[in-house]
Amino acid sequence: MSFNWKSWFRKSVEDELQRSFDPWTHSITVIQENHRMIHDGFFYTGNARDAAVANGAKFYMLIQVPAFVFVHLQIFKVTGDGGPLEYDLHEGTTFSDAGTPVEMFNRNRNSSNTLGVTVTQDPTVTVEGPVIDFSYIPDPGGGNAGVIDSTAFGEFLLEQGQDYLIGVHNISGQARDITASIAIYQPQYPEDGTAIATPPQS
Repeated sequence: MSFNWKSWFRKSVEDELQRSFDPWTHSITVIQENHRMIHDGFFYTGNARDAAVANGAKFYMLIQVPAFVFVHLQIFKVTGDGGPLEYDLHEGTTFSDAGTPVEMFNRNRNSSNTLGVTVTQDPTVTVEGPVIDFSYIPDPGGGNAGVIDSTAFGEFLLEQGQDYLIGVHNISGQARDITASIAIYQPQYPEDGTAIATPPQS
């Protein structure tokens, strides 16, 4: 009988307690938390590209978080063929069309877990919502159209039942080829998809 590797991950709070020296703070660990999230099948990445974002236009990614789903937006990365560019994170976005799905890949290719939020690109935005983070990527200079690259935001634990918008604003004076990449992790029980809202307590 073959071994089912896809089911060999965290199964319960009891299992979590047994694997942790300190179940409240996880202060003693063997590997970094990001590494552990990947091992447990809780870490996801995806990207979207627009090869011709017009000057003055914005390239959007939308994250729809259902009620009682708790996810961590950890990394947002922008790559472009020139600048300057601005990008920001909005909360409480409203939209008339969600746009095109962005496939989010589980970084543990042995896990069958799936991310509990919906990520799309090019939504039709009605109201962006308040800005909760912002970053600026300068022109590389010298009229150079070389690649610029920036990673920002740090980590956000997104509010459940809320919609978020990432906007990349092309202010370079010409059309730009822009790729946006995100990394999200969602601690969850693999067998039923229930998110862990708080650390286990005894």
